[in-house]
Amino acid sequence: SEVHEGPSFDAEFAAELAKMWPEAVRVGGHPQEPQFVEGNVCVPSFAEMLDRVTRRASQDADIFRFFVDLGSGQGHAALAAHALFPFRKCIGIELVPDIVTVAREALGQYESLGFASRARSTSDWSEILVQGDFLKDVDWSDASVVFANSVTWPRSLLQDVSTLALKLRRGAVLLVAMRPLPNIAAVWEAFEVRGEGCFMNFQDYPLLLWAYRKR
Repeated sequence: SEVHEGPSFDAEFAAELAKMWPEAVRVGGHPQEPQFVEGNVCVPSFAEMLDRVTRRASQDADIFRFFVDLGSGQGHAALAAHALFPFRKCIGIELVPDIVTVAREALGQYESLGFASRARSTSDWSEILVQGDFLKDVDWSDASVVFANSVTWPRSLLQDVSTLALKLRRGAVLLVAMRPLPNIAAVWEAFEVRGEGCFMNFQDYPLLLWAYRKR
């Protein structure tokens, strides 16, 4: 149920995590052009959104089984999920080497500041970041929560993700940023859909998330 007294996560811990990372880090591109900002979640808002999503899950969904961030960038979403929620497995998958380097620096900071030792997840913190292609190199069909900051993704990539998402287990939730999955019968038959929102570092109002729950 979404009716509760306060968050189920440690809000003070979420605030500490938010202070650890700068508001925006540019990886390549012109510093004055916002499309080159590596978009990151605002940790407290992301945690509140995950809190709502996990509270809505039925018990048989085993919602804290496995969190995956597709195209995890600098790793903030994956690290926040690891720190604040009891996922038994938690990974972020990123392909671009320069961004992976930045993410590994954030991971090292996460450990050195003692955040990893305080995490609610039982997943090994050193295995959170995975370099590779999430379409080919990693099987995420057993994930219970999948996050995709897909604001700049081409339609072809969303189509490929929707095909793989059809393999998710009943009750799993796929969170897609701003742009919905392709409007095809297979998607609508396989998922229940509702809106969600999360603040990001590149705008002053919540970003729309499409929450797809596997039937």
